[in-house]
Amino acid sequence: MSKLIFGYGSLMNRESLLSTVPTATDIRPAIVKGFTRDFSVWDEEGWVSTNLDVSGKPFCALDIHITDDATLLVNGIVFAIPDEDLPKLLAREHDYTTIRTTAYDFVTRQIIGETLVFSSGKNNGKYDKDSLAQQRYWDVCSAAAREYGDDFYQMFIDTTRLPFDLNVGKEKLK
Repeated sequence: MSKLIFGYGSLMNRESLLSTVPTATDIRPAIVKGFTRDFSVWDEEGWVSTNLDVSGKPFCALDIHITDDATLLVNGIVFAIPDEDLPKLLAREHDYTTIRTTAYDFVTRQIIGETLVFSSGKNNGKYDKDSLAQQRYWDVCSAAAREYGDDFYQMFIDTTRLPFDLNVGKEKLK
């Protein structure tokens, strides 16, 4: 058997995802309904297996939160992993718990199936604009969003509560 997982931050990055679960398959853009996304999880451990030049430096990671508004959408990717690989992913995402929800295809909005989504509910972090590790995390997430096309990237920006001004350093965003 396998599990369907929804990734909305660094899990959207193929290298990052496959460094944890190389058996991930059926990776594709998707959305979930009734959630919001923001930078609110303090990751004390920081990078451990990728981006080793900033290894061990804490930063604030993305989180999603359930809302009462089913019209709110968050985009990300869904992927399937064998049941036996779920513990590896749970270890990586140890600051989060899982919530079951429905994933929809990003383009067609057709139901893909039931998925697990990671949500911490901690709200214990704050984006650090001066941190290289924080900037690297943003770069990894936003670059991954770009790989799924302009519409996907724009939705990623529009549905993420950003604690910084995208107009500053605009040359980096092109």
